[in-house]
Amino acid sequence: MKKWLYLCLVLPLFLVNCDGCSERTLPTVPSFDQLDKKAVRDTWLGGGSPGNVGVVIHTPGYEQGSNEYKNQMEATRQLQQAGCIGWVRFDASYGGNENSNWYYKKARELGLSIFTIITLEDLETHGWNDTIDYFARNYPSSMAFEIAGEITNTDPSVNPTGTMDPIIYMTKLKAMYAYAMQNHPELRGRITSAPTFGSGTGGAKELQTFFENGLFDLDGIIVAINVYTDTALVNYANVLNNPKFAQKLARHEVWVTECGQIGTTQQIAFMESVFSRLRSMLHARNIFWYSMYDANDANAYGLIYGISDENFTPRPLFAALIDSTQGTSAAQTPNTPLIVNPPGIDPAIRHPHSDGADENGIDRSRRKER
Repeated sequence: MKKWLYLCLVLPLFLVNCDGCSERTLPTVPSFDQLDKKAVRDTWLGGGSPGNVGVVIHTPGYEQGSNEYKNQMEATRQLQQAGCIGWVRFDASYGGNENSNWYYKKARELGLSIFTIITLEDLETHGWNDTIDYFARNYPSSMAFEIAGEITNTDPSVNPTGTMDPIIYMTKLKAMYAYAMQNHPELRGRITSAPTFGSGTGGAKELQTFFENGLFDLDGIIVAINVYTDTALVNYANVLNNPKFAQKLARHEVWVTECGQIGTTQQIAFMESVFSRLRSMLHARNIFWYSMYDANDANAYGLIYGISDENFTPRPLFAALIDSTQGTSAAQTPNTPLIVNPPGIDPAIRHPHSDGADENGIDRSRRKER
C-alpha cells in the first residue's frame, strides 16, 4: 500500500506537463528475421501469464463452415497454443445470433475466458435490468460483461441510437448494478464500466466523471478504459494516480479493453512502446488488443487480414508471437505467406485515433467495426 500511495503522489508530478508525449515517435523495429521474438512475447505478456492478455474478435455471425469463421478461430487457436492469450472479447446482441454461438463454443473448447460487450443500443432498447437478466441467463460462459462501449463515440456503427452523457450513464449503471447484485450475485467482480474514449483528453475526463459520480461505490466493479494514443495514456495516468482516488481505486481492477495500432509496420513498435506503460502507469491487470481482424483489408487494426480468403495473412506482430515459442512461425505456411509490408501500404501511416481532437479533446474521426 505504501508503494501504491508513493506512486500516486509522485507520478503526477512527472505526468502533468507531458502533453508533448503525444508526439512520441515509435522506435524502428528490426527486420522480421532479425527480430527477437521472445522479447516481443515477453513485452506482450509483461512477465505475467496469458491470463492477463486477450484479443478482440468480431463476431458478426459468420457461418461455421465459412472462411471468415475458420480463419478467426484458427488464429485464436494459434495464439492460445503459443501461450499468448487467455481471453477473447466477443460482441453479442440481445436476442442472440445462431452463428455467433459457434465462436463461443470454440472459445470454450480452447479453454479461453470470454469477455462479452453489451451494447448501449441493447441497454437502451430493452431496458438495463432486462438486458443484464438476458445476458446473465443466456451467456453463462462469459466470465465478464462490459456495460456498453465508448458512450461518447459519435460513430453510428458504435452507438447507432446515439451517445450518452457520462453522468446519465453513471445514474443508469448504478441502478442496474444494484439490481444485478441482488438478482445475479454471481456477477460480482465480472462487470466492467463502459470503456472511456481512447484518444485525446476526453477519455480521462470521462473517467474522472465516473469516479466522481459513484463508480467506486459499486463493490467489485472493474474499471474499463480504451487506450490508442500517448495523449490518452498520459491523461489517464494523471487521473488514476491522483491521490484523492488512490485508496478507493486500490480495491478495483483496471482493464484496458481496447488498445491497438493500424498498419502492418507499426504494430510491434506500438506494442513494445505502450504495453509496459499500461501496466506501470495505469496499473492495468488485463489488456485486450484491438483486434484480431478489422475490415478484412491489408491496412487496419487486425493482427491478421484476408479472413475471407482460404487462408488468412498474418501481420508481423501475430507472426512474432507465434514464432516466439517455435523455431518457425505456425502462421507462415505455403498457403499463408507472411507479408511484412504489403504493396501499396504507407509504412508511415498514423493511427486514425490521432491526437488532432475536437473542441472537447476527443478525436471523432476514426471508423471502427464492432
